[in-house]
Amino acid sequence: MKSKPTKAINLPKLYGATRKEARYLLRSKFRALANRHRLADAGVGKAATAASAALRRVLGRDKKYEATIKSLVAASSKEVLELERTEAKLGGALSREMALGLLSGSGIRDIGGSIGGVVGVTMAAAKDNEGGRHQQQIVFSNKSTGRFGFGYTIGKEGGSAYCGAGVEVLFMRDAPGSPPGQGPAGLAQIRTFTPYGYIWRDLSYLGPAHQHAGFGVLVWSRSLNGGPTRTDQDHEYWIWQDGTSWYEEHTNPSHPNQDFDNALLFGDQAPYFPINPGRIYGAWIWCFGSGDAHGADVTSAGFAQALIDATARWIVIGQQ
Repeated sequence: MKSKPTKAINLPKLYGATRKEARYLLRSKFRALANRHRLADAGVGKAATAASAALRRVLGRDKKYEATIKSLVAASSKEVLELERTEAKLGGALSREMALGLLSGSGIRDIGGSIGGVVGVTMAAAKDNEGGRHQQQIVFSNKSTGRFGFGYTIGKEGGSAYCGAGVEVLFMRDAPGSPPGQGPAGLAQIRTFTPYGYIWRDLSYLGPAHQHAGFGVLVWSRSLNGGPTRTDQDHEYWIWQDGTSWYEEHTNPSHPNQDFDNALLFGDQAPYFPINPGRIYGAWIWCFGSGDAHGADVTSAGFAQALIDATARWIVIGQQ
């Protein structure tokens, strides 16, 4: 008896029913991450603020110091310029061995192609000391090119900023000899070639400044028969974490220019996770960051700024 051909599965159409849940999942992850770091930094931040305030009171009695620092603070406020996005560059050479390793799985998802479906999401949250906007805060993602990232500059207004952005690719179980989404359970790994540029700076004249940033892979799935979504993998790592106080300036190595690297490669690659038939999967490739700074007053200042500009050139869903 001749078997009937397997009907092709339209991943973007299936995704339509879960679009809101998928975006809500990443936004929830982003909010939880921001709250976790906010709470972790609260004690140190309060101590640094109290210490710098005490020192300002003491030094404020010195009229010569006050006159000198006023001009320095005023000049530094004007010097903190907004960060600019530049043309994306490759973060580093991709060796033949590394390329073969990435391609050793199945299910290549080219961001600009028609296999699977790709969507973009951006997230941003800000909290200012006086309720105003920051000097600069941008988030961006492009589902056609795979470009995503964020930038912020906390200037004389002070306060804190929380940013995140990412792109998503869809897939299902792909077992040799079985139709898409069917076959035995197995293991899967998200592999991506995502070069990025970055720049960051913390500057303090007694006023504290802190920031951190990183990349992650967040995998979710849902049964093709409906039902709730679940988180199958939550992988993240930091690419920098920094803080300044007193009279310090910390920056990326090539500041005021960008440095370049590749995200989620080598030791930072996401591990394997179990994959099952009969489910639609989505994988977010995303970046996140947060910063806080004192701002500027008469005798002290603290500024923070950062930019990540990444492009997921392609994504491989390795399965076994």
